[in-house]
Amino acid sequence: MLKIESKENSDSGLWLEIKSGREDAFDLLFKKYYVELVMYCRNTIHVNQEFAEDCVQDIFADLWKYRNNISSNIIVRSYLFTSVRNRIYKNKKKFKLSLSFKRDDNFHFDSFFQNEFLGLSDEDLLRREKLNKIINELSERQREIIYLCYINNLTISQASVILKINYQSAKNLIFRTLTVIRGKISAFILILLFL
Repeated sequence: MLKIESKENSDSGLWLEIKSGREDAFDLLFKKYYVELVMYCRNTIHVNQEFAEDCVQDIFADLWKYRNNISSNIIVRSYLFTSVRNRIYKNKKKFKLSLSFKRDDNFHFDSFFQNEFLGLSDEDLLRREKLNKIINELSERQREIIYLCYINNLTISQASVILKINYQSAKNLIFRTLTVIRGKISAFILILLFL
């Protein structure tokens, strides 16, 4: 088992170890991001579980295969998200797949914060369900930027690279998306007040 110091356990430390051929560092990076990347594919791009897993496994296989050709100065997390997103859209074109998934396969915050909802009151559970509904009413692009910036804590700059839009467009997209969410939450609160 690989014993990596905390500095080396960072993404950049793992990446340097991978570039030098350390399979155990590669395994750690894979375990660190596999579930997160699959959930990103499922919840923002709406592909099925098997297709998402295949794409994530493919990008890790390519990462290992081409590790010597990839820069040492990458932001690993952004690189992985960008790679898996590109892989999905490439495979969509290759196999002429529709990325739209049934509406019952919606985004749920429960997937990300499973233990934080235990013991919530009925009122809190109702709010959570309403938030899920609001998120699902957003466009794919809006859901994706919320997921990247607020669930995965990426910067707007990193999200803009992944989404292939310029920084200002990403910033505007976040602003417009949050405005929509706030408006829908305000409307929901008003409805509750009059019940």
